[in-house]
Amino acid sequence: MLRRGFALGDDVLYRVSDIHLSTALWHFALWWAIITVTFTTLAVRRHRRG
Repeated sequence: MLRRGFALGDDVLYRVSDIHLSTALWHFALWWAIITVTFTTLAVRRHRRG
């Protein structure tokens, strides 16, 4: 349902999930950054160990 809200715009997304599009995009960006930094750090450490 959340994807439909993204496709149809902010009004539909807010009615479906009580969250605005800008807030959803900030959450997405934050989680993407956290996951990328975490797994990049783990991969680099593992690679350096040999």
